[in-house]
Amino acid sequence: MAIRLTTGTKEYVPVTVYDRSAAITDLSTQATGIQFDVQYDDDSFLYTNQSATASLMVINCLLDLSAGGPDGEIAADTRLRLFVEFTVGTETPRLGPVVIWVRDEP
Repeated sequence: MAIRLTTGTKEYVPVTVYDRSAAITDLSTQATGIQFDVQYDDDSFLYTNQSATASLMVINCLLDLSAGGPDGEIAADTRLRLFVEFTVGTETPRLGPVVIWVRDEP
């Protein structure tokens, strides 16, 4: 399932992280370096190493679709891939992609 966002907006994309071992229960206190990347289908980047916030096991990534495209705002019918990354102890998982479709209407 893909997330749909409207071109020209700034929106948080929540990414829920599941720890199958149940050792991690709150990323906001147990993780460091919480960040995200967003890539176009051609593997070029819209965002790299952007800070994100966490609340329990949800990482909130703020995407600004009003800037960054070749003509300013990100064009409608653009597919993006979001990846989250954080460090817990000695592990630094990179999770994703979360697929995002940019549309011109809500």
